[in-house]
Amino acid sequence: MSNVTLTNKRRILQTIILFLPLIGLVVLRLMPAWDLPAWGISWFTRLVHYYIVSFASFVALITALFFSSFPNAQKSARAVFITLAFSTISALLLLSGLSTPNILIMGATNEIFRWSLRLSVPVGAIIFTLSAVSWPKHIETKIITQRHKIFLVALGLFSGYTLIVFLQPGWLTTIAQSSFDSVLKYTLAITSVLLLVWTTWRNYNYYQQSRLPVDRNITLSLILLAQAEICHILGVWGRLSWLLFLPATATAIILAFFAILKQLRESDALQPSRYFAALGSSIIVALSLVVGEVGMRWLTNGVNRTSVVSLALVQGGIGFLVLYIIVIKQEKLVQERTAAWRQEQHWRNELTQLIVHDLKSPLTVLASGIRLLQGNYLGELTWKQEELLQEMNTISQDIIRQIEDLLNLERMEAGSMTLDLQSVDVAELIRSRMKRVEIQAQEQQQALAVMFSDDLPPVWADKDLLGRTLDNLLANALKFTPEGGEITVSADVEDNKWLVISVTDTGPGIPESDRERVFEKFGQVSGRKRKGAGLGLAFCRMAVMAHAGSIEVAERRGGGSVFRVKLPLQLKQRLQQTAVSLSTPSLPAELKTSLSD
Repeated sequence: MSNVTLTNKRRILQTIILFLPLIGLVVLRLMPAWDLPAWGISWFTRLVHYYIVSFASFVALITALFFSSFPNAQKSARAVFITLAFSTISALLLLSGLSTPNILIMGATNEIFRWSLRLSVPVGAIIFTLSAVSWPKHIETKIITQRHKIFLVALGLFSGYTLIVFLQPGWLTTIAQSSFDSVLKYTLAITSVLLLVWTTWRNYNYYQQSRLPVDRNITLSLILLAQAEICHILGVWGRLSWLLFLPATATAIILAFFAILKQLRESDALQPSRYFAALGSSIIVALSLVVGEVGMRWLTNGVNRTSVVSLALVQGGIGFLVLYIIVIKQEKLVQERTAAWRQEQHWRNELTQLIVHDLKSPLTVLASGIRLLQGNYLGELTWKQEELLQEMNTISQDIIRQIEDLLNLERMEAGSMTLDLQSVDVAELIRSRMKRVEIQAQEQQQALAVMFSDDLPPVWADKDLLGRTLDNLLANALKFTPEGGEITVSADVEDNKWLVISVTDTGPGIPESDRERVFEKFGQVSGRKRKGAGLGLAFCRMAVMAHAGSIEVAERRGGGSVFRVKLPLQLKQRLQQTAVSLSTPSLPAELKTSLSD
């Protein structure tokens, strides 16, 4: 109950933080005395505007460039328009920053920077809306194939706008002084907010399917952009309520940028050079802007800010290029060594499979002979002989199971394991696997219990792999639970998204320092007598992760261990609609998947 309360409080806090710009706007409009005319009071307000907008412009450009470079970005109209939206916002913010009155371009009119700022979110909202439209297949294909022409058209429109505002700024002044200005201002604002709200809803639905951090952060960015536009239209120009537009817009862009970084960092084919290019360039631009401003203030009067800041940016750019070349060289070296290591692993895996296969065949014959003797097919046995054969049969079956686990682990690591996915009745599967260990539990004087309802939803899984996962967890619990102990298997639905299967025992438990190690191949609890090869839990982790799930171990209250397996309830839809990769960070190759209806 405490965890649920904590989660709810965290969500409330996150919601409040997300809507801080809107909350701040309401407070400032209700308390006019607090809504200071910051733009007119201090020249430094304009300087802050210049730096925030310039940096946000660069980050938006980096976000657009790297979003367009993702593998799936060139396969959907949505990615094309999201890239174009961030590029357009970047360009308009840059123009607004450069034309900030009396910062870089002395005597620049307010109208150029105000119009560029006014158009940045509405134009971006229109393009974001295009990304949320469900286009017919033939139109989407045309958008994807003609994306370069779309970007050229956008570049042409921006170039035309730039020429107009700098060569004929009087047009903007004329519009600003007319009654049409208010109509245009409110029309743009209301339209953009409505479009952003609709696009947010559409993008949230997309995120519910993909569960990708990029889609989540873009949804949050759209919410912040809508608030930024509300602050821009309802805030009093030049006052704090209007200036809330800047942090809201910058935060929206930075959220999307962080999602790009996370996507690069967690990519199956991690490329440090691309990650460094995205993060390093942003940090160097920010530092160069700060160093340029500080340097200008340390120098004598009469030094032009444009020259000093430009010099700092050039110096930072040169430093970045030098570091980038070093990173690329190191990345190439790492790739070569990784390729050599994988080739060695491949040869080692092949040798292991050959040896294990050669061991399994005679063991199977031996186990068959033991069963023949136990069945009295070759004559009557004394009770001592039956007891000895029973022990031999148990040991041989245990060895065969370990060999099969090792074979399957090698297949998973080699990427040659195929999942036969089907609808699995989890309640029935748990009962059948519990039935198999009843006799062993009785012999060891251990109690078995189940805790789940009969209306558990089915999961889309490989029934054999899931069953063997339960077998290994039960075998582990039986192995470490003392006489008189209890083993409980429970199952429940969590957040309407996950089916959680828990195997609880009353054994000695697993120290926190060893809870990750036990899932590694041949991993054992340190300082404890070895009770097996250490393959069962490693197999469980790979099998569960192959189903886009997770497995963890925790301490049972009162002593013992709790192994929790989380499986997604909508695995089939996730595979078919969003092409979720089943590879895991520990696997060098992706597991193949066979979808069987």
